[in-house]
Amino acid sequence: MKKITGVVCGFLVLLSACARQAPSTATLPEGPAGIQERDPQTLYSQAKQSYALGRNTLALALLQRFVSLHPKHELYPKVQSLLLSIQERLGEGKIKIGLILPLTGQTAPFGDSVWLGVSCALGLFDPCTGEGERYQLVLRDAEDSPASVEAAVMELAQSEKVALIIGPLLSANAEAAAQAAQSLGVPLISLAPKEGLAKAGPYVFQYSLTALAEIAALNRYVAQSGFQKVAILYPKNRYGEQYRALFEEMLESRGSRPAAVAGFEPNTDDFMPVLRKLKSDFSSNRLYEETEALFDAVFIPDNYRSASLIAQSWQFAGLGPAIFLGTSRWNHPNLLAENPESLEGAVFVAGFYPESKREVTEQFVSNFNRAFGHQPGWLEAAGFDALRISVEAIGMKGNDHWPDVQRSLSGLEDFPVAIGDLSWSGNRTSDWELTLLTVKETALQPLENNSHE
Repeated sequence: MKKITGVVCGFLVLLSACARQAPSTATLPEGPAGIQERDPQTLYSQAKQSYALGRNTLALALLQRFVSLHPKHELYPKVQSLLLSIQERLGEGKIKIGLILPLTGQTAPFGDSVWLGVSCALGLFDPCTGEGERYQLVLRDAEDSPASVEAAVMELAQSEKVALIIGPLLSANAEAAAQAAQSLGVPLISLAPKEGLAKAGPYVFQYSLTALAEIAALNRYVAQSGFQKVAILYPKNRYGEQYRALFEEMLESRGSRPAAVAGFEPNTDDFMPVLRKLKSDFSSNRLYEETEALFDAVFIPDNYRSASLIAQSWQFAGLGPAIFLGTSRWNHPNLLAENPESLEGAVFVAGFYPESKREVTEQFVSNFNRAFGHQPGWLEAAGFDALRISVEAIGMKGNDHWPDVQRSLSGLEDFPVAIGDLSWSGNRTSDWELTLLTVKETALQPLENNSHE
C-alpha cells in the first residue's frame, strides 16, 4: 500500500525556513471563494505560502484550481505532491471517516472528482457548508492491486480507528476492500460499480450507478412504451457486452427478445456498413413494407459519440424512424453538438442530473459551482452524497461504534441526497429512481413522469 507521504519539505525544514523568512500574505486571496488567479506559477506559489501558514483549505483550493486549469504544466508533479500532502488528513474533529480513492496514476482525475464532492459536503470550501469541526477525513491512495487496498482498509480500521470507510472507486480492487471490511466489521460504502459487492456481508454498502440500475430504469420505459421490435447495437468490448447481455435478459423477463443484435468495433467512425448489414439480416427474415419502420427502438450501450454517429447514419441506411435508447455514457455536453435532430425522441439514463429542481440538488450544484468554478458531475455528486450519508449515520447514534453505525446506515430510507432520495435495496445497494433524459426539439429535458422534479 502506498500511504500518502509526498511532503514538499520536512516539518523541521519547513519550520526553519519559515523562521528565516515568513511568507508574505499580501498577495493571498482572503479565502477559496475569492480565488481569481489563473497563472500557474502564481497559483503554485500562493499554495505553498498558504500551506506554510497553516491555511490548508486555501492551499487546497489553489492547488485544485491549478489542476483544473493546467493539467499538463511542468509544475504539475510538484502540485500533485503538495496536494496529496494536504489531502491526507483534513478536518478538525475527533470522529474519523476513512477515504480510499485513486489519487495517483491514470485514474487520479476520477479520485480528484470524488474528493471535491466530499470536501464540499464537509464544508471545507466556501460557500459549501458541513461539519468539518466535528469530523476528520483520513485519505489513502488506492493502488491497482487488491492487496494494497486491503491493507488500506486494515490500517484505517485498526490504526486510525475510523467510524466507517468510503471507497474504493474502481471495480478492480472493490471486492478485496469489501471482503476486508466485512472481516474486520467496519462499515464500508463502496463507490465502485461492480455488481454484487454488498454480498460480502452486512457491513458492506454500495453507493454506485450499477449496470443493473441503469437497465432497470430503461426497462420501465420500454415496458411503458409498449415497444415490440427492439434492436441492440453494441460495441465489442467489456462494457458493451455486459449491457447487451443485461438488456437481453430484461427483454426475456417480459417474454420478449431482441428483434436484431449487431456488434461493432470500438471507436468506429463509419457505421453505414454495420447498419446496412443490420437491415439486410433483419429484412431477409421477415416480410415488411418498404414504408414500415423496421424497429420501434434501438439500444446503444456506448458513449455519446457513437450514439450521435449512429443516429446521423440511421436514416441514410433506410431503416426508418426509431427511438434510440442509451446509458449514462450518453450524458455529455457534446451529445447534441452535430445534427441534434437525428436524436429527436432519444431516451437515456442521466445518472446525476444537475438541473434537477430538488432542493438538495440545487443547493449542492450552486455551492459547488461557486466553490470550484464548474458544474459537478456524477463522481462529484457521489462523493458529496457518500459523505452526507456517513455523517447522517454516525449522527443518529452519536458515536463511532461500528455496529451502531452499521445499523444506522441500514435504516436510512428516503434520505435526501444530491442524486436522489436514497433507500437501500435488500442487498444494501443504493436504490433511487434514476432520471431519464429525452431529446425534445433538439434540447435535453427530463422524461415526463420519470424524473426528479
